[in-house]
Amino acid sequence: MKLYIVVHENASGPKDSVDTKLYLTEDAAEEGIFQEWTALMTEMGILDDYFSFDGLRNDCKSMKKITWNGKVVHRWEIIEQNLDIEAIIKVKGGMVQSVIANADVSVEVYDLDVSSYPEDGEEDEADQKARKFEELLARPDWWCVW
Repeated sequence: MKLYIVVHENASGPKDSVDTKLYLTEDAAEEGIFQEWTALMTEMGILDDYFSFDGLRNDCKSMKKITWNGKVVHRWEIIEQNLDIEAIIKVKGGMVQSVIANADVSVEVYDLDVSSYPEDGEEDEADQKARKFEELLARPDWWCVW
């Protein structure tokens, strides 16, 4: 699993500070930087309603610092960190028996099988789960790992 850590250094006042935020995708990390950058620029009075934030989005992704009077006062950096997270699912007799992992993970099993003689609503429930599964798979923050 890859995490994207956004490091924000603030050297603009008497108390310099560094804060970090974690993101699951690089796009989300860059969006986080953009949101912080636009809020800061608005707060400083540099941007206003007449300036298009959307036009600055690409510039902000590449310009990861704000310089004021020749001194860098805010700087953002994205650090990629690979974490070796594994989950093992034990199946016996067609049923999930247990799940073990080397980190805290959330596991939900979508059983799409219906019995030979389905009860009322059983097929609809399986179809609903299948649609939910496909919706999650289509999202950029979910992907097939096996």
